[in-house]
Formats: sequence, C-alpha cells, structure tokens
Amino acid sequence: MSWGRAALRHALGTVVALTALSDALDVSRQIGDLANGCASLYGAAVALSHLDGFESAAVLTGKAESLGVRGGPEWIEELVAAHYDTLREQLGDPTFDELAARGAALGFTEAARYLRSETERVVGDVEG
Repeated sequence: MSWGRAALRHALGTVVALTALSDALDVSRQIGDLANGCASLYGAAVALSHLDGFESAAVLTGKAESLGVRGGPEWIEELVAAHYDTLREQLGDPTFDELAARGAALGFTEAARYLRSETERVVGDVEG
C-alpha cells in the first residue's frame, strides 16, 4: 500500500486504536465481559474498514452481532449503522452476509485470536 504523509498519520492512529481494541477484546474474553467485548469488536471492525480491511471488518461485525449486546450513546449507534452501509457497499450484500455468518460462528476466544492476527497483519502492512 502506498501512503502519503497525511494518510500515513491517519493510518498509524487507526493502527494504534486497532491494537488497543485487540488488547481490550482479549481482556474482555479473559473475564467474560461480553458487553465490552462487543464494543471492542465493533470498534475494531470500524478501524479495519478505515484501513480498507472490509472482509475482516465483516467477520468481526458478524461476531459482534451474534453476541446480542447493543446499546450505548446515540453516536455509537449511528457509527455502527454507517459502518454497515460501508461494508455492504464495498462487499455487496451476499459477500457481507457470508463473512458475517463466518464471524458469528466464531467462539469468543477464536474471535479474539482472529482480531489479534488481523491487527498484526495490518501493523505489518503499515510499517512495511
């Protein structure tokens, strides 16, 4: 991926956020906190979308939806709704639905490992 200066700064900030969300999901998994785990999944999915990781974002969105935990401030609900629109536009409905179903089938531990793997991949892409 080729980065301009401003884009690189934005990408690095997004990678920092993605790394923090991956860490937060791992802690949520360890203590069985589904509510914060769900928020971490949604946040990571949005971050991945900003880095053009639409397929990974759809997988994580599917897992977040499968947890059945929703809520929070109105701006978060609006962010998630816009995120859905972006994923469906970028991937198409059938592909999004397939990837989201794959994510929904992941266990909580598998989802945390998946996010960690995707985070490491993205960090390598941005640094490389």
